[in-house]
Amino acid sequence: MTHTAEELAQALSIATKIDRKVKDLLSPIEREMRLMGYRQEFQEIIWQAIADEATRRATECRKG
Repeated sequence: MTHTAEELAQALSIATKIDRKVKDLLSPIEREMRLMGYRQEFQEIIWQAIADEATRRATECRKG
C-alpha cells in the first residue's frame, strides 16, 4: 500500500502528538519516583508494569 506525501505528513503529525502526550502522562510517575527516592529495582518494576499494560491494550486493539 502506498501513501501520499500528505498522508505521511498527517501520520507523522499524529505520531508526534501522541509521543508528546505519552511523555506528558509518564512524567509525573518519573518525578514521583525521583522525589521519593525509589530504588532502581522498584523503578524497573513500575516501568515494566506500565509496558505490560500498554502491550495488553495494544493486543486488545489488534483483536478488535
